[in-house]
Amino acid sequence: MSRTLQGYRELWEGIDTPRCFGDEEITTTECVFDHHYTSSMTGGGYFFCQDFGEAVCFYRYWELLQDLEANDKKELSSENAVRKENAERYFDALLERFVRDGYKPEMGEELINGVNTFLSPWHCRLYNVYVLPGDLERLLDQIGNPLVPSDDEEDQAVLVQSPKFDLDNSEHRAALCQRLWDLSS
Repeated sequence: MSRTLQGYRELWEGIDTPRCFGDEEITTTECVFDHHYTSSMTGGGYFFCQDFGEAVCFYRYWELLQDLEANDKKELSSENAVRKENAERYFDALLERFVRDGYKPEMGEELINGVNTFLSPWHCRLYNVYVLPGDLERLLDQIGNPLVPSDDEEDQAVLVQSPKFDLDNSEHRAALCQRLWDLSS
């Protein structure tokens, strides 16, 4: 369920630990994103959070600050201060549209473009955004059916016999969560 604009801000401002590392159960309205760090050993992978608004906040309130702090240890340079202001304005406008209009597929591309424009290329890159349930088929095309062991995905007989993924089934969502974790480690 979407929050208000103020609700997102209150949840994310001053946060000490990001909320988008998939440490909770996947819901039927989850936002999954393919995010890779380029400046650390952590690599990245598939992160997920409760909805698209949380994904916007992850970049607005967490990653942008992590990136800027890595560049300017004490005080922001004038160039980075301008970049921060432009990024905040961009992410705030995207979040406001999401709260007002609900998720639209073009918003995922806008988030990708914003992240890859405003965050340093040596910090992180965002490659894909999947908002469930609408993007479920596209996500499964990318990661495979989580109900089929990865070793068996090339075996057509196994694929034909495997159950169809059902997002409303909590066991299937748990398998999806595990697959995303496996692909991210």
